[in-house]
Amino acid sequence: MLRDKLKTRAAALLLSLLFPAMSPASALGLDYWHTHGNQILDSKNHPVRIAGVTWSGFEAPDAVVHGLWAQDYRSILKAIRQNGYNAIRIPYSNQMVEANPKPVNISFSNATGPINTDLKGLTSLEILDKIIDFAGAIGLRVILDNHRSEAGTSAEANGLWYTNEFPEQAWIRDW
Repeated sequence: MLRDKLKTRAAALLLSLLFPAMSPASALGLDYWHTHGNQILDSKNHPVRIAGVTWSGFEAPDAVVHGLWAQDYRSILKAIRQNGYNAIRIPYSNQMVEANPKPVNISFSNATGPINTDLKGLTSLEILDKIIDFAGAIGLRVILDNHRSEAGTSAEANGLWYTNEFPEQAWIRDW
């Protein structure tokens, strides 16, 4: 029995040295995050490990994150959180910010019943606000990425952060 306990403790120690995992609280980071030198720290100055996923779509012609045609945004965010992530990168375009359309590629019901009902009639920016609010409420951070000028599905053709239609001043203003 004692031998088994020692083996278990030795294995745990070895794993912690080989794969230094942070506790869930420190991995998530408490309250606000800030930097010090090359580290990201939480409000108690504990190092934060960002484990994130990208949820694209606001930069695309649909002007809304993908998947809302099939699932409720809260279900998607909860699944991201339950899978151990603490951050979401959301790319967007200047065109989405400036035009701020009412996206149409959203479903309000699926096989499980009503979904996304609180997004009905909202603009892209209002939907983005709802997503950010709910993400924050369940402990997810959001990293906004001004990904491209015109709405599209790949890198900006000129390789820059601005275009003739959306000059650098528009990029700065839209931030």
